[in-house]
Amino acid sequence: MSIAVGLKKAVDTERKLKINLNRIKSAKTLAYLKEHGLKNHLDLDKILPVCYLENSQIDFLKHSKSYSLPFNIEDVWDAYVNIPPSKSWAGRRIGFSFTYNTESKNFHYANDEYRGLKENQLIFIEIKILFGLLKLAVTHHVNEVLPDEKRIKLCYVEGGKSSGSQMVSFEKVSENETKVVHDTYYKSDSKFRDEKLYPILHERIINQFHKNVKRYLAAK
Repeated sequence: MSIAVGLKKAVDTERKLKINLNRIKSAKTLAYLKEHGLKNHLDLDKILPVCYLENSQIDFLKHSKSYSLPFNIEDVWDAYVNIPPSKSWAGRRIGFSFTYNTESKNFHYANDEYRGLKENQLIFIEIKILFGLLKLAVTHHVNEVLPDEKRIKLCYVEGGKSSGSQMVSFEKVSENETKVVHDTYYKSDSKFRDEKLYPILHERIINQFHKNVKRYLAAK
């Protein structure tokens, strides 16, 4: 292979690994990427999760909500892992921007074929509050996807408003009923935000998320 061909191939590869800003609809996500200087996979690879460590951090607050789904646990697990993020993070309160996996280097945008929730995946979303008058860019790091334990763990990342984790676990109630428990451990630099605002706003957001997955299951 000639030097010229090799250079062209390297340039093409680098171009593929840049964030495709034209495929991101959220102005808040675009502003977030610009503010943090995130342009390509090398920048995204530097993003670090700030997780809650079970049984070792006592200064975190906890929010817990459970949902009952009239489907067997294997179908429920499959739906949560494989629902396209453009469908799960959608509605009046949330919107999907894109995902990137720091391990496989794969990007996923709306309307792409989705290959499932994977560990080390970054999920970029927009949260809409106050009837959409206030919008926030949020990034989740997929820390654990444990099919045997039926548990998913998402972490917040450095540079965000909060640190901590969201843990979604699945319990078999009967052959055709599954209990989904969504536990969130969180903290920020604002006591008022953590105690007064976060629980209310967070519950509305996750309610939308779980409602979307239930709708996805019912349509299968």
